[in-house]
Amino acid sequence: MKAQRFQKALGVAVATAFLALPAAKGLAQESASTTAVPQLTPNVAAIVNMAQAKISDNTIIAYIKNSGDSYGLDAAQIIYLHQQGISDAVITAMLNQPKPGIVTTTVPMPTTPAPQRVASAAYEQPAVT
Repeated sequence: MKAQRFQKALGVAVATAFLALPAAKGLAQESASTTAVPQLTPNVAAIVNMAQAKISDNTIIAYIKNSGDSYGLDAAQIIYLHQQGISDAVITAMLNQPKPGIVTTTVPMPTTPAPQRVASAAYEQPAVT
C-alpha cells in the first residue's frame, strides 16, 4: 500500500516535471532575449549613466532639452531603458527631442525693397555771365 502511494506520488512528480520542462525552457529563452543590450548611442548611454548615478529626473530632462541632441530611440532601446529604471518622463523627453535638420521655429525671410526708379534730371548748363 505504501509502495503504491509512493509510486503514484513519484509518477505525478515526474509528470509534473516533464510538463514544466518546456515552460522553463521558454522562460529561459524569453528572459535571455529581453536582457540583450541594444546598441546605444553615446548620448543615450550618458542618460543611462546619469540615471544610475541617481541624478533627479528633472535634472536629466533639463539636460536632454538643453543638449540639442536627437535620441532617435527604437522599441528595443525604449524597453532597455525602462528595464534600467529610466522613468517614463525621461524617456518621453528623449522621444520629444527634435530630429536633426528639422527646423522647429519659423525664421522670417528678409525682404528686399523694390528697386527705386532713378529720376532723370535734365542737364542744365550753368548760366554764363
